[in-house]
Amino acid sequence: MNHKLLLVNGITLLYRESQLIDAHENSAALVREIIQTIKLPEISVGIDHERDILNNLKNTALTMCETTLGHEYEQAELLQRLKINTLDEESLYDALCDGIVNTLTDKQLKRTCLNIRRTLTNYFQEEKVKEIVNKAAHALKFTRNKITDMKKFVAELSTQLEPYQVDLIHKDPAIISSVDMSKIEEVQNVFVDVQQAVSGTNKLLTGWQGMNRMLDGGFSGGEEWVFGALQHNYKTGTSLSIFMDIARYNTPVLRDPNKKAALVRISFEDPLVQNFQFMYQRLIGIDALEAGRPLPEQEELDRLMVEGLTSEEVIDLRLTGHSKDEKARRSKAEQKLAGIHAAVIQNKLGVNGFTTFFLHVNPSLWTYRDICNKVIEIESEGYEVQLCQVDYLLKVPTTGCDGKAAGEDIRNMYERLANFMKARNILFQTPHQLSTDAKMLIREGKLGFVQALVGRGYFAGSKQIDQVVDGELFFHIETLNGIVYLTIQRGKHRKVGVTKFEDLYLVLQFHPLYGLLPDIKTGDTSRAKIGGGVIGSGDETPWWDLE
Repeated sequence: MNHKLLLVNGITLLYRESQLIDAHENSAALVREIIQTIKLPEISVGIDHERDILNNLKNTALTMCETTLGHEYEQAELLQRLKINTLDEESLYDALCDGIVNTLTDKQLKRTCLNIRRTLTNYFQEEKVKEIVNKAAHALKFTRNKITDMKKFVAELSTQLEPYQVDLIHKDPAIISSVDMSKIEEVQNVFVDVQQAVSGTNKLLTGWQGMNRMLDGGFSGGEEWVFGALQHNYKTGTSLSIFMDIARYNTPVLRDPNKKAALVRISFEDPLVQNFQFMYQRLIGIDALEAGRPLPEQEELDRLMVEGLTSEEVIDLRLTGHSKDEKARRSKAEQKLAGIHAAVIQNKLGVNGFTTFFLHVNPSLWTYRDICNKVIEIESEGYEVQLCQVDYLLKVPTTGCDGKAAGEDIRNMYERLANFMKARNILFQTPHQLSTDAKMLIREGKLGFVQALVGRGYFAGSKQIDQVVDGELFFHIETLNGIVYLTIQRGKHRKVGVTKFEDLYLVLQFHPLYGLLPDIKTGDTSRAKIGGGVIGSGDETPWWDLE
C-alpha cells in the first residue's frame, strides 16, 4: 500500500476515534506499528519532497498516538499542521481534509473507524506474513544445511503464521476482562454483574417454565451452549423456538444505553423461507393460546396463513402453470403475502425492543472468522448483540483452527468462538449432531436416552466439545400411544451452585400443528415422565410406572 495513504488512514483513524462517545480504547498501538513499517527514501532529489512529507506526517501521527484517550482535537489547528506537513502536495492535503472535515453521524463514524482499522490491520498482517515467509524462504534457499529437522522447521513456521489467520480487533485477544484492584470503580462494575446474576436481571428467559428452572432462571450472556441430538430430532425447531421466545419474553438490558439490542441467527442449513414459515405458524398458535382462544385446526390455520389476501389472490397463489400471465399473478400474490408475514414477524419479535437478524449462509464459503466479522459488522451499525445462534456450527470448515488429532480442530473452533463471544458478553448457541456411538444406545433399546448422554462426549466429529462449552442441552423425540414428546436433559452447566436434580430432566408434549408452544404466560406444561401428566396435576407418574 502507498505509504502516504497509510499515514492518511492512520491520522484519520486517530482523529475520528477521538470523536467516539465513551470510547474505551483507540488504535494508537496499531498506528505506531504501521509507522515502523514505513521506510523513508534515503535522499530527496531535486524538487522531490517525498522524504520530507513522509517524515512530517510520521511525526504528526506519532504525536497523535501519544495523546490521552478522549483527547479533543482543535480541527483548525490540526489542519494547519497538516497543511505545513504536506508542503505543496495539494492532493495529499485534500485527502486528509476529506477524512477530517466532513461531519459524520454516529453510525457513519463507527463504520469509518471500523473500516480504516480493518484496512490497517490487514496491511500490518500482510507485512508480517511477508517478513516471516521471506525469512523462511531465505533459510531454505541459502542455509538449508542449518535446518536439521524439517518437520520442526515447518511446525515453527506454522506457529509463527497462525496469529495472522484470524481477523483481530487490535488489542490483546487473550484478555477477555480485567480488574485493577486499585481502581474501586472496576471492582464495583464486577459486583454489578454479580448482583445482576443473582437477581436474574441479566438472564434471558426461554418460553418454557421447566427449561428456565433447568437453567436456574435462563441463559446468561457470554455463555456458549451446545444443543445435542440425533438427526431429525427437532434441533432446528427447538433452537428457533428458543430464539423466538428470547425475543418475545425478555426486555433488553443494555450495557451501553446508546445502543440497540440485537439477536442474530445464522442458518447454515435451512433456507429462511422454511424458518419464516415455521415462525409465522407458531406465532398463530401462541397468539391463540395466550389470548385463551382454542388453537386453530388445520382448515382455519390454512386460512390464517394467507390472511390479508383476496380470494382471487389466494387462487393466484396456488397457480402451478408456466404461462407468463400465471407466473406474474402468482409472483404478485407471493410478494404481497411475504410483506404481510414479514410485518407480523417483525412486530411480534420486536415487541420488547430487540432487533432480530436472520441470515442463510453457504457454510462452504464461511469460517468461524466470518461469524465473528458479521457480529462486528452489526455492532458497527450501533447494535449490542446479546444472542448469536448458529444452526449449525459443525457445517462450517475448521479453516484456521488448531488440531493434530481427530476432532481437535472442531474443539478449537468452539474455543475460539467462545472467547470471542465472552469478550462481548454475547450468548452463543448452536445445535450439534450426536455421534454414531450415541446411535448405538438407540439400537440397544436404551431407555432414558437423553439421560444416558450426560458426560459421555457423544458429539459428532469430536469427543472434546463438552470440555469447552459452558452448557449442554440434549434433545430426543419419543412417541407413546400416538402422542409425540420432546425429552430434554441438561448436561454440563458452568455456574455457581447446584441445580435441583428433578429440574435437570424435562418432557414437553408436541402440538401436531404448532410444535412446542411456550407456557411462560399460561400454565406450566412441564412433565417429569413420558405419558404422565403435567407437573402439579397429581398425575405426574403414568399408571404403568406405579405397578
